[in-house]
Amino acid sequence: TGRTIQTAGTLTINVANVAGSFVPAGATAVVLNVTVVNPIAGGYVTAYPTGAVVPFASNIDYVGGQVVPNLVEVGVGTGGQVSFFASTQTDLVVDVEGYTSASAAGGAGAGLYNALTSPVRMCDTRAGNPSGLSSPNNQCNGKSVAANGILPVKVANINGIPSGATAAVFNVTVVNPQGAGFLTVFPQGSSQPFVSNLDYTAGQVTANRVIVPLSTSGATPGYVSVYSSSRADVVVDVSGYYTAATGTGSQFSAEGAPVRICDTRGGNPSNL
Repeated sequence: TGRTIQTAGTLTINVANVAGSFVPAGATAVVLNVTVVNPIAGGYVTAYPTGAVVPFASNIDYVGGQVVPNLVEVGVGTGGQVSFFASTQTDLVVDVEGYTSASAAGGAGAGLYNALTSPVRMCDTRAGNPSGLSSPNNQCNGKSVAANGILPVKVANINGIPSGATAAVFNVTVVNPQGAGFLTVFPQGSSQPFVSNLDYTAGQVTANRVIVPLSTSGATPGYVSVYSSSRADVVVDVSGYYTAATGTGSQFSAEGAPVRICDTRGGNPSNL
């Protein structure tokens, strides 16, 4: 609190084996939603494992005064820490969404990732149903999320997501917000967490990647809830899911630090 990152400065925080955190000491990487707030000028933020050299890569780019979120999956460094470099003075908000480790807390075969052949649109609240969606998420059609409203979205057991999936990877987009606000995605039936997945201003179209557990009990297993603080339309696309015990899939392996592999700008400013 109160530790604004100065220009060309670095903030280091503990993410693993910290009191009150569910991330174990043996975690190899963490999934973080990182939000830039109150930057004094245009710049960028880079997240990387503590102890590594600051990489020539960026996770968030911003202009002065802008609020910008992004989902970051980054390796855990020295002492269970992650570092954040900011090119210009800014505040940061960091929410943890998950972690990877050598052993699965849910049992052998749990927590493995399976990508869909191609992303699938699960929900679009815009009037006129521009996505052409039909059941089971036709409750989305033409029904904007009210201010402080919650939209339920069925995810499991449709469109390639099995009924046993424990979490899913989404691209969530806010369209036509009537005022400034934020959006939070969480398991249906759970208490709404005090975090945001994306922030927006009136009329702004904003998207972000979201990894969130699916509900596992009650009348709506396999659902997520989408909360919006201001009236807005919401578009939800899913690109993959995570397995329960005995599942098959891929395990994430973090790089020592991010590496830039492409820059299309003339003059090769990245010196690739």
